Amino acid sequence: METPFDLHLYAFVLRKIRSFLQKDGQIKLSHTYREDNYGVDYLAFKGHNIHLGMIWFDSPPKHCNKLLWTDFIRALFPRRVCL
Repeated sequence: METPFDLHLYAFVLRKIRSFLQKDGQIKLSHTYREDNYGVDYLAFKGHNIHLGMIWFDSPPKHCNKLLWTDFIRALFPRRVCL
């Protein structure tokens, strides 16, 4: 019987992620604010306009280099949040 998970557009990718998480070893997932990850945010924005399918990059697109450099510099100086 199919579940809503099986009907997801990227069910194959989600299944692969689940299998990695279930393997022995240490895998850590953590949240990163959108403002601290400009490169990924930009690629997600561009990907939203792609109709069905995936695009794999062997290296970052040239227009992302400046964004990735900004992400790297900001990683050296982490965001401070008052609680």
